[in-house]
Amino acid sequence: MMVSALFISSKSQSTIGFEGGYVFGFQGKHIQIMDETVSDYKANGVYLLANYKKTIRNSEWSFNSGIGTKLFSIRGITDSASRIYGMTLRVNLFIGANYPVNEKLNFGLNIITENNRDFEDLLDAKSDMWRYSLGIESSYIVTKNISFIVRFSKILYPNIDLYLLLNPANQFSVGFNFKIK
Repeated sequence: MMVSALFISSKSQSTIGFEGGYVFGFQGKHIQIMDETVSDYKANGVYLLANYKKTIRNSEWSFNSGIGTKLFSIRGITDSASRIYGMTLRVNLFIGANYPVNEKLNFGLNIITENNRDFEDLLDAKSDMWRYSLGIESSYIVTKNISFIVRFSKILYPNIDLYLLLNPANQFSVGFNFKIK
């Protein structure tokens, strides 16, 4: 608590917002499931998150964090022409920093943690239960309370094909942030 007081001043600006948009996932490689290569892979979905941003004292940088969810619809075809399809829900937490390039444009870097397994499996004591990704983002202020957001994230750990089927290694999203405070 004391460390954060050194960087964040009560006089600095803070905002709370909600964000929603479209997310597209892709692998960047063919994945193997039970000795079958999955090709023609597609993952499309929507996301919704709540975020908090606070300017770091004596700096143009801002700290940001949030919690959200993604709903993916996935499909693909295996070597033996079997079709794979399904839906999955992921919850994610992120923390990062943003820097304003000018009055309208910001760039940021985030560390993202999300469930790698379905909710009924979360209580298992497995080391691969959580997924960690690195994300970059750009936001453009459209109005005082609305920003257009573009993000890209890439998995850091664990990069296991079984989990990549339901949660793609690379994710690109576009959406809008609505500032409420």
